Amino acid sequence: MKKIIFSLFFLSTYITISQTPPIVYVASDGSGDFNCDGISDQVQINQALDYVAANPNFTTVYLKEGNAFVINEPIYISSNTILEGDSLSKIKLIDNANWETKFKGLIMQKGATNTAQLED
Repeated sequence: MKKIIFSLFFLSTYITISQTPPIVYVASDGSGDFNCDGISDQVQINQALDYVAANPNFTTVYLKEGNAFVINEPIYISSNTILEGDSLSKIKLIDNANWETKFKGLIMQKGATNTAQLED
């Protein structure tokens, strides 16, 4: 009886672990599925997000290492996609981005308009 209970516990644990969707990693040290160089990192982050959105077996893009990922354009995320990272990872807008609009999101929904205009 103990062997049956242990076997059922092991099997249920294995099934739970094996059902975790794979994660796409973004890094700046060459260890990621997509790798950034500190310049326009939104390009690689957006590529990773697009890959996850196009592949239903994936749900998550993970920013590795606790580095600052430098962007100069928005990051676009699709529905049912998770963007997360190490507790020290940061997304940083370049200094003097000079976006030609009053309001622009750093992270926006894929397919949404990229600016919001408010009257003064």
